[in-house]
Amino acid sequence: RYREALNPLLEAHQLGPGDTNSGLALAQTQVKLGQGNAALETLATVADVPEKQRKNHHKLLALAVDLSDSRRAAQARSLIEQALAVDRSSKALWVALAEVADRTNRTDEKFSALAKAFELDPSDAEVGRKAVHVAIAMAQLPEMDHAGTFEWYRKAAEVGKPLATKFPTSENLMRVGEAEMKTHQYQDAVNRFEKRIKQGADGAWVRFYLGSSYKGLEDYETALEHLDVALSKSPEPDLAVQIHSARGWSYRGQENFDLAAQAFRDAGESERAEEMAGYAKNRKEWAQAKADCVSKRTQIAKMRQDSDGLEGTAEWDELNREFDEVLAACKPYFEDKT
Repeated sequence: RYREALNPLLEAHQLGPGDTNSGLALAQTQVKLGQGNAALETLATVADVPEKQRKNHHKLLALAVDLSDSRRAAQARSLIEQALAVDRSSKALWVALAEVADRTNRTDEKFSALAKAFELDPSDAEVGRKAVHVAIAMAQLPEMDHAGTFEWYRKAAEVGKPLATKFPTSENLMRVGEAEMKTHQYQDAVNRFEKRIKQGADGAWVRFYLGSSYKGLEDYETALEHLDVALSKSPEPDLAVQIHSARGWSYRGQENFDLAAQAFRDAGESERAEEMAGYAKNRKEWAQAKADCVSKRTQIAKMRQDSDGLEGTAEWDELNREFDEVLAACKPYFEDKT
């Protein structure tokens, strides 16, 4: 009967403002009544909380922060920092700090607080999920540079590994796998996405991620198999573009420049397509020149064999000089093992 308890507890707190028991009792009543701002004011007067009451104090502080309005963010932060100075092992305090950080647009602090809370209690899947979500959202900001994007994905993967292992939900597997893929932890990413497929999911996104991860492992044949399956799933236009681009790079890895050029054209990457077409043209010209040189070498060997009778003559020396010049010009083609 919290409403009936409120006035007597207010009076008790006024009579003994430093008393921990009455202060915590009043704050709890205010929290139960949804009076977050008032509860913060009350908790601000409670000092030197005994160790046996700290857990209750931290819980009340976190609830009060959650119920208070954003104008109390500075006061909430101050109270949380005071409590953390005494005890940094309270998950409730770190979660409360994350809430205050969110209200004041301090994303770095929000992530760090959530990551610490999850470290303290790895069984809290929701806290871990939120931490990964914050890191990936930061990584995907349009204004983030390459180094920043990589670092935020690295943070997501670091927090996400124990989360996805203990709680292999669809969202956790996909998000953590994405973070691992983006930070070149390709085999870990493959394991996540293959597990997702075994769970029954076989959509365009998981196949695209799986193909991209195999591309990172330089297993281009397997990458193309998954990317082709992804295309067969009627992906949305933006995803289709990414799939075609990944196919382009996979064909590039195989040095199949004609197919790479076509894939990049399908992705709308005309400059890259022209570059691949140029490689294909050069490859064909090189192959033709190499074939010509091999043919010339065979002809020269036969001509030398047929000219044994000229050995030691000026004509023989001139002929051999011409042969050596031709073979020297062809040396790069003979050394090419492709």
